[in-house]
Amino acid sequence: MKLQLVCLTGGSVGWDNNVLDNPEKFGLRLVGTMEYSDMNYCFDTRAVWERLSDGTLYTARDSGCSCPTPFGQTTELDRLFSVSELEEEFQTAVKYEYDFKPDALAFSKFRKEVLAVFKALDSKPPSD
Repeated sequence: MKLQLVCLTGGSVGWDNNVLDNPEKFGLRLVGTMEYSDMNYCFDTRAVWERLSDGTLYTARDSGCSCPTPFGQTTELDRLFSVSELEEEFQTAVKYEYDFKPDALAFSKFRKEVLAVFKALDSKPPSD
């Protein structure tokens, strides 16, 4: 399930109007990010957002050299159904990355941030 990004204040998605730096313009709150690169003139970032209207979690991953803005051309996000999706991605990166190993401590923090939102959603009373 995808969420099409529409800027609530007008304008199109771009380097100065992107979901990572300005999530509130898209009705979202940034929950956390996980970096899968050494950030040496590059980025490879997984991010998770919470939709403010209902708490639904969405995610995307973007990568590139240091020239483009991370998520500067992202126009849709994927629905995040469980933390296990993020755990599988992290384990795959640890197993197959040879030049750079993702930081386990950073992933643990990222995982806790996402889990906290899932737990908060579970504790909300069902809506009619």
